[in-house]
Amino acid sequence: MTGRQLLFAQVIVLVVLFGIVIFGMSHDYLWGVAWYSATAHFLGGLWAALFFTWGQGALRLSRSVAYVVVATFVLGVCWEIFEFSIGATHFPVDTVDTIADLIMDVIGGTMGALIMKYLWPRK
Repeated sequence: MTGRQLLFAQVIVLVVLFGIVIFGMSHDYLWGVAWYSATAHFLGGLWAALFFTWGQGALRLSRSVAYVVVATFVLGVCWEIFEFSIGATHFPVDTVDTIADLIMDVIGGTMGALIMKYLWPRK
């Protein structure tokens, strides 16, 4: 997979994620239906993995699945802080939801990192 194809894959994931989020917000699925939020966080983690893998290639860094997964987790934590700052998450009531969101971020990130490891081999 070339860098351009990886950017295209990121755009595709973001378009699908954007559609899911807009639909979910307009129908109260995003915060009201657990599997819907989990799907959005999975796709967010997948996008993050594609982005961080692309970044490693663009900066000519050695690719590391562990780096991509950790970076995805950190981005997920930043997103949860953002949700808290806009009042979408309330602690301690939403602690379980936040943990589930971070788990789905990491699962999506791990899946993306492993896919990229095999689709974008080292030269």
